[in-house]
Amino acid sequence: GTHWLWEVVSMTVKGISDYEPRSKESTMLDFHVPEDFDNIARPRVLNTHLPFNLLPKKILEKRCKILYLQRNPKDMMVSGFNHLKKMVPPNAPPLLWEDWLHYLFTGQIMGVGWHKHKKGYEDILEERSDHVLPLFYEDMKKVCYVTCSPSQLRGLLKKGPKHRIPSKIDFVKCREVLTEALDNYTKRWCKSEGVEPHALND
Repeated sequence: GTHWLWEVVSMTVKGISDYEPRSKESTMLDFHVPEDFDNIARPRVLNTHLPFNLLPKKILEKRCKILYLQRNPKDMMVSGFNHLKKMVPPNAPPLLWEDWLHYLFTGQIMGVGWHKHKKGYEDILEERSDHVLPLFYEDMKKVCYVTCSPSQLRGLLKKGPKHRIPSKIDFVKCREVLTEALDNYTKRWCKSEGVEPHALND
């Protein structure tokens, strides 16, 4: 969901229908220090899974726009489990569902437990609702299929090459592209670590 939203917002901000050439991880606050983003052209589209209390304080001071993407908790837990399961090194014990839930709720994944993570963003939504927009993954899927027609988006974005954006942000198309990007990322990681890609599936 966050990858999909990041691609959509990046296209909209730049006004072109090209997928980002850089990986989403290259713009994640979770993996970098602020100086790492100095060379990214403004306005910058960054993303994170961090709890709100760990975000830079200047986000509020400068009134940065925040899109808070949420998802049905059950689906989020299953999706997160399947994602992390692929990242377990070949020689490590497999990630078990029970362990994943324990990590998620005790804060060993996101720095705080899932409940506190969600509560932190809900609190800021109440205080700063003027520049924090809550979104739901499920609604995004509905919007792309039902209400976000090319003509409507063209009207919002005016004229130019932006009219190609709707075809690129369709859920199924975007999922295909992101799956390919993840496969390529996995191959690069395996090559750098000297691991055969098929070993991750054994």
